[in-house]
Amino acid sequence: GTLDEGEVCDDGNTSEGDGCHNCAMDCGNGLLGEFKDLTTKHCFKLVETPAAAWAEAETQCENWGGTLAVPTTLDEFAFIQNRIRKDTWIGGHRLQAGGIYEWVTGEPFEMFWQTGQPNPANAQDMSLPCLYIDGDYLKISSAECAEAKVFVCERNE
Repeated sequence: GTLDEGEVCDDGNTSEGDGCHNCAMDCGNGLLGEFKDLTTKHCFKLVETPAAAWAEAETQCENWGGTLAVPTTLDEFAFIQNRIRKDTWIGGHRLQAGGIYEWVTGEPFEMFWQTGQPNPANAQDMSLPCLYIDGDYLKISSAECAEAKVFVCERNE
């Protein structure tokens, strides 16, 4: 019931498929939309149904043990890009002050913007536009957080 030194999860049971195996996160071996980045050792989960608003997607990712995906390097961004085909929420959103974006994890903010993004027409919009990977162009864009989209979650191994 508690994490010991060196454990990333507690596997105090013998249940298979519970996300923790021998005190290390199990990415599901491609089952249920889960996949693993062997470089970062992060687990990802693509949720295509039901589509959700950004905040609901983040809550579902937290319930899975992670956050909406935060592609902080070009390699990680490409890894995620290769698995999506639809507009897909990720873990970035705009702060109210000054149109500054942030990752849900607090990690340094690097972007791979789609041409014309962030949308200058939304520069004064205080509704906190959220970030997604455009399924057609595979670049990061912004949209209203209430829109329903598929989403990708991320957690450490």
